[in-house]
Amino acid sequence: HNSSLKFTTVIVLPYSALFSDLLERLSEAQLQSMEDLKKENQSLKNEIVRNSLVLVIMVVLLGIGAGFLVAILFTKSLRKLAKSMRRLGDLKFQKNYKYYSRIKEINTLQQSFYTLRASILVFSKFVPTTVVQNIVTNESKARQLHVEKKKVTILFSDIKGFTSISEALEK
Repeated sequence: HNSSLKFTTVIVLPYSALFSDLLERLSEAQLQSMEDLKKENQSLKNEIVRNSLVLVIMVVLLGIGAGFLVAILFTKSLRKLAKSMRRLGDLKFQKNYKYYSRIKEINTLQQSFYTLRASILVFSKFVPTTVVQNIVTNESKARQLHVEKKKVTILFSDIKGFTSISEALEK
C-alpha cells in the first residue's frame, strides 16, 4: 500500500433534495405568519377605527351638552331681564329686584336696564302716569312734543304778613 495516496470522496446532492421539505415548510410558515400578521393588523385597524369612532361620538355628545348648558345659562339671564322689562312696560315698580348675570355682555345690558328703570321711576313721580305709560309703550302721541309759542303774562304778588298769618293757622 502506498500511503501517499489520498482519496477524496465527494458526494454531490442537490440542495433542494435535502432541504426542500424543510424549505417548503419554512416558506409555508412564513406565508402563514404573514397571513396571521395581516389578519392581526386588520383586526388592530378595525379596533382603532372603532375606538376613534367612539371617541368622536363622545366628543360630539360632550359638545352638545356643553352647548345646551351655555344656552340655558344665556336664556335664564335673558328671560329674567325680559320679565323685568315687561314689568317696567306696565310701570310696576314695586320690586327693586336686581339680578346679575355671570356673562359680561348680559350683565352690562342688565345694568343699563336698571339705570333706565330708576330713571323712569323718578320721571314718573313728576309726570302723570298716563304720559309715562304712553312714552314707555312708544305711543306716537308721546313722541311728539306739541309745543306752541305763546305770549303770556305772569303776575307775581306778595301778601304782606302772609308768613305770620299762615303760622298762626297751623297752631
